[in-house]
Amino acid sequence: MWTFGQQVVNGLVVGMGYSIFAMGLTLIFGMMRVINMAHGEFFMMGAMLIFTMTAVLHVPFFLALIFAAAIVALFSVIFDRIAVQPLLNTQPLNVMISSMAISVIMVNLATIVWNTDTRIIPTPFSGQYTFAGVTISQTALVLSLIGIVALVALWFFIEKTATGRIMRAVAQDETGAALIGINVRAIYSITIAVSGALAAIAGGIIGPIWSAFPTMGENILLKGFAVIIVAGMGSARGAVLVGLGLGVSEALFGQYVSTAYTSAFAFSLLVLMCLIRPQGIFKNA
Repeated sequence: MWTFGQQVVNGLVVGMGYSIFAMGLTLIFGMMRVINMAHGEFFMMGAMLIFTMTAVLHVPFFLALIFAAAIVALFSVIFDRIAVQPLLNTQPLNVMISSMAISVIMVNLATIVWNTDTRIIPTPFSGQYTFAGVTISQTALVLSLIGIVALVALWFFIEKTATGRIMRAVAQDETGAALIGINVRAIYSITIAVSGALAAIAGGIIGPIWSAFPTMGENILLKGFAVIIVAGMGSARGAVLVGLGLGVSEALFGQYVSTAYTSAFAFSLLVLMCLIRPQGIFKNA
């Protein structure tokens, strides 16, 4: 039971990162009906920036996380203006291919800047806590709290602020929102900026647990797609719950079966869900 509880805790931390990452994909799809293939590279960029600021520039971890989120958000707006908005009135496949091209460019640039070595993101947390016989590292606890704060802040922004209400209005009826004077393109840019910041925060949560390297976005992007497909495309609540569930199930599978096949296990669940309920768990039948 101690081992089981320990793996559940570990899985929840990684699952929190999955949830936040998937929320970014969900926001873009729910608002713009496009799939951002460069979202994994926003995650990578956030993790690598946090590593550089903490390990090289000796910036405090929390401050580095905030700076990384802001930088990636700004980069996301540039990405939106260059690779997304000019193609919005064309076939959706064009936006996907354009974002894929940006993804390849970002990986190559990151390889030039940071080379292919893996890095461990240092954190200032080293203590441990024991609850009901389960030991929780201070790092895992703090990273989980960061994820919770990020999700609560996102909920407050979407539900309680004027900008969030406008975003929901655009998502429901883009044409109607434009007719009453809402700048739809500006709202799209805000959406992608928030999505980029979420990806960077996910990088700050998962990076210290895994490691940071230029191609780390590929795996997390596939996991993010698995989460939003199983949850139901556009379901924010589903993305959070399925992300947490995926993290826990991977941790338990790795403990009791094999860590070498955790990705195969995750995507087997995806295929099974597509066969049983292709619209997703949290979408109406």
